[in-house]
Amino acid sequence: MSGIDGMEGLEPSDICSICSCEFNEENEGGIKGYIGILPFSFCPTCFNGVMDMFEQLTEDWDDADQIN
Repeated sequence: MSGIDGMEGLEPSDICSICSCEFNEENEGGIKGYIGILPFSFCPTCFNGVMDMFEQLTEDWDDADQIN
């Protein structure tokens, strides 16, 4: 990150934040990043699950917009 003392642990790792499996982003896929300052890492399976949940939630919003 920026080299600030005590901030070393705030970097995404190779361990999935959801299922705790180890994965390699370059070889297997998945995603690493930040939500605000909080690091996250999603293996390909969990990332797919999060994207599926997002699609289902946004479909509900699209359906509500069509009703009004």
